[in-house]
Amino acid sequence: MKSYWHHFVDTLLSPVLLLVNCLFIVLMILVFKHFFGFSEHLIQTKAIENAKKITLMLNEFRTIYTSEVVNPIAQQGGLVTHDYQNHAGAIPLPATMTKLLGARIGIEDSAFNLKLRSEYPFPFRNSKALDFFEFNAINAFKKDPNTHFYRFEEKNSKKVLRYAIADVMRDKCVQCHNSHPETPKNDWQVGDVRGILSVTYPLTDLLNSTKQELHWILGLILTGCLIWVSGFIYLIIKLSVNAERLHIANLGLEESNLFQQKQTKILQLRQQELNKIIQDIDVKNNQLEQSRQQMSVINTELEKQASYLEKANTASMNVMQDMAIAKATAEKATLSKSEFLANMSHEIRTPMNGIMGLTQILMITPLDDEQKSYLETLDVSAKSMMRLLNDILDFSKIEANQLELESTEFNLIETVQQVIDLMSHKTNEKNVDLLLEYDLDETLILCSDSIRLKQILSNLINNAIKFTDKGHIKTRIETKNIYKNKIQLLFEVEDTGIGIPEAKQLLIFDKFSQADTSITRQYGGTGLGLAICRQLTYLFDGEIGIKSNPSGGSIFWFTIEVDMIVKSIDENQKNMPVILQEEQNNNACFMGIEKLEILVVEDNPVNQLIVKSFLKRIESIEITMAKNGIEAVNYAKKQKFDLILMDCQMPEMDGFEATEHIRQQSLNQATTIIAVTANAMSSDRELCLTSGMDDYLSKPLEYEKLVEKLQLWVGKV
Repeated sequence: MKSYWHHFVDTLLSPVLLLVNCLFIVLMILVFKHFFGFSEHLIQTKAIENAKKITLMLNEFRTIYTSEVVNPIAQQGGLVTHDYQNHAGAIPLPATMTKLLGARIGIEDSAFNLKLRSEYPFPFRNSKALDFFEFNAINAFKKDPNTHFYRFEEKNSKKVLRYAIADVMRDKCVQCHNSHPETPKNDWQVGDVRGILSVTYPLTDLLNSTKQELHWILGLILTGCLIWVSGFIYLIIKLSVNAERLHIANLGLEESNLFQQKQTKILQLRQQELNKIIQDIDVKNNQLEQSRQQMSVINTELEKQASYLEKANTASMNVMQDMAIAKATAEKATLSKSEFLANMSHEIRTPMNGIMGLTQILMITPLDDEQKSYLETLDVSAKSMMRLLNDILDFSKIEANQLELESTEFNLIETVQQVIDLMSHKTNEKNVDLLLEYDLDETLILCSDSIRLKQILSNLINNAIKFTDKGHIKTRIETKNIYKNKIQLLFEVEDTGIGIPEAKQLLIFDKFSQADTSITRQYGGTGLGLAICRQLTYLFDGEIGIKSNPSGGSIFWFTIEVDMIVKSIDENQKNMPVILQEEQNNNACFMGIEKLEILVVEDNPVNQLIVKSFLKRIESIEITMAKNGIEAVNYAKKQKFDLILMDCQMPEMDGFEATEHIRQQSLNQATTIIAVTANAMSSDRELCLTSGMDDYLSKPLEYEKLVEKLQLWVGKV
């Protein structure tokens, strides 16, 4: 045993093995150094890419905000200013909006922020002096505004990336800045570098993720090292065993020489045996060498496979991180777009309520023909603008998967006839026949969303009227299938107007798309109507299509699948205890009701005037007016009301809080409260109902819709 360990130590300390071990250690040091250098480069590259995406996205948002919001509002006489909070109806400048967005993003992470900086800031910005990074970035962009500038710095003991792109003066920006009374520089030219748009990006998350990846890589390397060392020790032990066997063989040879003279024959036999043993040892050694070579080849292949797996794992992790970032960015953009559309809808609907309400009031006053014509034109224009706003909101809800169908009972033929009657004045003006054909029972009751069905029909019939100058427009309804309590219906809108080329027929249902760009100039339209129709038919479990002759005439068709109610309208009408009837003087009254006490909560004087005027047209109604939520709560403590019309956004106390206080009082705890608000998103309706209100009316307020709500709820008073 002593001789065995002696050979093992000698083999281990041989110069060749010492040289191999030293080379292996140096190789491991180089590998570790390479991986750590690669990790730092990877972190910096990822950080620069992410910062670049953020700045480009913010710059794109600023461009869209300027072209799609600021320019149209400015052209319409709207006020665009940095001091927008102190001016009713004003919107912020693009630079101010960019700063607000940067400040809002920085709230969630103090190390992350976005800045818009300039050498020549306006005095009202109260801007701080440029720091070293910002100063060098602006100087670099003056030489080449298309490049990008970045530095890695320490901020609050955290490593961050500061990344900037140039803020270049555009045509309209030059006009505004050079003519502004407080401008610090009035000789700007298009293409001048006014400042920078910078982002401070924290590297903490990237450092953590990269460290985790390195731990996996180091684990794989250490595992390979252990396998290599184990194989190396195994090889040394095998060589030592062979050396021991050779030593034993030599001893036997020496002993046989001592007895050579006496035992020649025996020695010859033993010599032959020894030669055979040596041959066997050589064979074993050759086999061992071949096995070692095979093991070397296998180890090389294993190392290649491990390298491939490592690269594949790294690539997969990168793809997953990019997908997560892209998803978060898309969700944030969708949320920002929804909030922006909701705010803009509220701001537009508030003045439109005054325009449309006062128009309706003036329409019932004594007018000459010219004045009446002007008011009718104003009413049509205002309703067209509201349809456009509603189309934009509907399409936004469809894109965000927030649009759901309601489920109410309605008479199909009466619903379609209402659409036909609404469109008849347009066809009368163009001397075009508007027809309706159906093979259904006129008392057929369906359970679905009648409002969205009207929207599809209105869009298709309105399109047909727009492109038809003579002939007819025919709406047909057919039954395709009936099973159990389900019915599948086919609607067709046929016109004799201009045709659509076959190559363009598949494109007209895409958003912002029309068969010919010249059509937009000749007939108008945004290209959203048919796209919304397609999405709505999908919600009805149906489909939509077109059959058109390029030389003239088109048929738009769609199908729906809805529940069918086995009940007639007469049975529904028997359960209505109160009927609202129109009198000859254009006023209305509730049959069987002597007096209705209605509390109107509204802070806007114009809206107060409109609601009062509408309610005064209905007899037996006494109106109490409250300017804010506090006055409404005080009135509710003193008097029992039959109905409350509640505005949502008011000073001092809003409608939601006022509703909660009223619901806590015994006097008006069960009183019907209807929200009247300029917020038109589906989430706003849900918020009103959740806060304790019973129903919802969106502005601009229309007399007919107000009467419908009163008729719906007055029987429950």
